[in-house]
Amino acid sequence: MKKLLIITTAIITLFFFQNRAYTQQVEYISGAEFEDIEYFTEIIIDYPKSKLPQDAKEIYIRIADEGQKAQLILKLNDGYKILPFEKSDFSYNYAKKAGAEYRNGFVYVTSIMAYSSNSSTGVFKIAGKNKLIFIKEEYDTPNDDIETSAEDALAKGDIKTAAELYLETTYPPLDFYEVTQKKLLKRAHEVALKQFKAKEYTKAAETMGYAYHFYDIDVEADMYFDKKMVSILADYTYFLEKAKMYHKCIKVAEAFTFTVIDVAGPYMHLGDSYYHTNEKQKALEAYKEYSALRIKQGAEKRIPSYVKTRIAELDTKAEIATDEQEISQTQKKGFVIVSAGKNYEAIKKQAKSVAEKLLYKLNLRDL
Repeated sequence: MKKLLIITTAIITLFFFQNRAYTQQVEYISGAEFEDIEYFTEIIIDYPKSKLPQDAKEIYIRIADEGQKAQLILKLNDGYKILPFEKSDFSYNYAKKAGAEYRNGFVYVTSIMAYSSNSSTGVFKIAGKNKLIFIKEEYDTPNDDIETSAEDALAKGDIKTAAELYLETTYPPLDFYEVTQKKLLKRAHEVALKQFKAKEYTKAAETMGYAYHFYDIDVEADMYFDKKMVSILADYTYFLEKAKMYHKCIKVAEAFTFTVIDVAGPYMHLGDSYYHTNEKQKALEAYKEYSALRIKQGAEKRIPSYVKTRIAELDTKAEIATDEQEISQTQKKGFVIVSAGKNYEAIKKQAKSVAEKLLYKLNLRDL
């Protein structure tokens, strides 16, 4: 019985100290003591001085138990006056406090939730002799508003605005960027196809670009193994080539063909872009890859005649370039000067042959 009495007394004592905050009367503390609780305390911004007691300079609100209780603290000339705790009921994150302010007769205490952009606000009213009354909790989810606005922009075909809005998302889930980019690319492709059919090639390329550059596409990203995405990205290389955005086309098509090796179109657009930027050897390689794929797929008839012509043209130039390197030479003022060795006659004969191919005039005195 005696042991039971001791245990009961201990429990009651512990309960008393744990709940002392709810039953305490007004207390006065020094500035040094205030510093110990300052982390959990917010000054109420814009609180009217006319509403402060005559002996108070500032008013603070202190939140405890993660939003389950709150109290007012008044700053005096010689210390602080702590008023009793009152019950409240809202979520409060000490690590991400957003402050407390007075607006239209109410006190708003806000904090941002952990690993989120969502915020919780406790709304209070100060009545009578500084009596703190909890009114309600307000919860804000800014990402929801961003998503709604972005979806509206997508529906209107405004890919640029939609992409910019999505980038404002804070604390996104791990797969957010890839999932969102796929969504942007699919909608951008729908819009760009209409622009392309209207021969608005630059607009089509730009529309796709807003989605493509929303986030850096890794060449090993899942979307390169998604048939729908592969088709969309292949079309993007075509849009860029038709818009004469050759350097961008090269970048996109190179990334595409690095991973997807069995889709022919991007190789042709890559070849066209290299051809128009005077990188003829790379153009030849891309055209040959394209042609080989078409033949392998049983679609040789689909190879455009200009591609065959360019392959023949570039192959011939490559052979001539090889011939040029067969002898040591320097081109000066339309002459081919050949360094003669022991086999003078053989070298002279070879030099004449190369010169004829290159349509150069040969100064035989230099042989």
